[in-house]
Amino acid sequence: MRRRAVLAVVLGFAAATPASGQSVAQLRDEYGMRVRAADSPDATSQDLVLAAQAARFFRKFDESRGYLDAARATARNPADLNAILSESLWYDLATGGGVDGTKRIFRAALESRGENFSPAVIGGWIYAWPELLVGGEYDALIQRLSADSEDPGYRCDCYATKAWMHRVAGRPAEARVYWELLNEAERDIPQLASSFDEADWRGRRARNLARAGHPDEARAELEAAMAVDLSAFESVSIRRRRAQTYAELGEVDKAVEDLEFLLSVPSLVTYYTLRDRLTWAPIRDLPAFQAMLGKHLPKN
Repeated sequence: MRRRAVLAVVLGFAAATPASGQSVAQLRDEYGMRVRAADSPDATSQDLVLAAQAARFFRKFDESRGYLDAARATARNPADLNAILSESLWYDLATGGGVDGTKRIFRAALESRGENFSPAVIGGWIYAWPELLVGGEYDALIQRLSADSEDPGYRCDCYATKAWMHRVAGRPAEARVYWELLNEAERDIPQLASSFDEADWRGRRARNLARAGHPDEARAELEAAMAVDLSAFESVSIRRRRAQTYAELGEVDKAVEDLEFLLSVPSLVTYYTLRDRLTWAPIRDLPAFQAMLGKHLPKN
């Protein structure tokens, strides 16, 4: 019954037009496919995580939590557990868990699966979830990471993680040094498996170029990212990359325009992710951003 309820919600969402010219009807179709896969008797943990993500995009959080619980019951390997951890972090931030919730969930994962989390692997998770850096809990670990470390567990340049460590600690000049090193290391586009991977790589590079202080290069890379042909589900994620880049460029009105759109359609953006995620810190205190938050303040 729970999974059918998700499908009903998917089929009933109001029409709009997301990035790349895709319609919300296409979003409904994609989410519907995920729910049907999760409804199958032979659904895998990965199928259930994808359904949880779909429900979260539609902001049906009870259903999303139910799929996550089902995924945990069927997880079979580290890849399943990693997918569940990532979706759990997204879910908690989307529903108001904030920085403390992110740290609590990740700490619990370390306690239960410590053998799967080398220091270099932890550095990778922190790049995706820099909220973990608040309070300095992982700073000593990050400072030991190095591409030529004698200890294989610490062998990682981890430029982005180090950049975030300095930014969170209030050292923007030091952070820019590491964003610059990251951009130099990722100057050439790698071999990628899909058009979404290309768009996401270009979107992240645009954002990181802006973080390093290269606005013209950032805008050029962003234009290339937005030109990639994507599905409806994929396009909303890339539009969020564009909003992130605008935030780093200080173009708050453009960022807010994208974020208002993403709040109006199924997407990974919620009031709470805008309130709590560090990626929006460069513009969070500006009047236009605060006005947007005030307009979308949850009623319950």
